Amino acid sequence: MNSVAELQHSLGRTFSVSSFVRQGARMRVIVDTVKEDITKLKSDDVVVTWGGSSDIGKNGSKRALKHIRDFVKSNQMINIVVNIR
Repeated sequence: MNSVAELQHSLGRTFSVSSFVRQGARMRVIVDTVKEDITKLKSDDVVVTWGGSSDIGKNGSKRALKHIRDFVKSNQMINIVVNIR
C-alpha cells in the first residue's frame, strides 16, 4: 500500500487525500508545482511536502531549505508539514 492509500485508510472517509508526485524533482519544482493548487485550501487543510533527496544529492541542500522556507512564509494561512528525505 502506498503512502497516500495508507493515509486515506487511517483518516477514513471524513477526509480527502490527494497526491502530486514529482519523482526526482528538486525542491524548487515541488513547491512551484503546488502554488496554484493550494490557493483553494482553507486554514483547516494540511499540505505535506516530501522531498529534498535530489537537492542533497547535488549539493543543493541550502537552496532546497530556502525554497521550503519561502514556501512556508508565503503560505501561512494553511498547515504545512515538511518531510525532507
